[in-house]
Amino acid sequence: MGGGGSGGNTSGRKKMAKESQSSIRMPFLP
Repeated sequence: MGGGGSGGNTSGRKKMAKESQSSIRMPFLP
């Protein structure tokens, strides 16, 4: 699930690179 930050969080895309691995545990769901 790499496109989890593409929900609508602008700042999420920048942190997505760092949160990419953490997004698996806590994905950004709208």
